[in-house]
Amino acid sequence: RGKAREDYYQVLGVTVNSTPQEIKEAYRKLQKRHHILILLATRVMHDYTLLLNEAYKVLMRN
Repeated sequence: RGKAREDYYQVLGVTVNSTPQEIKEAYRKLQKRHHILILLATRVMHDYTLLLNEAYKVLMRN
């Protein structure tokens, strides 16, 4: 269990000496970044799906 707890500090980029406020700030920063990355990836995949669909429709007409 001690090892898992150490890994959590690493996940959040904090140390065992971090204050609760520092842990909270690190958590919120990472959550915000993660959320933005998911939104961007979703947008890119949506655009790519539209392109695939368009290419398929055009090529299947010929």
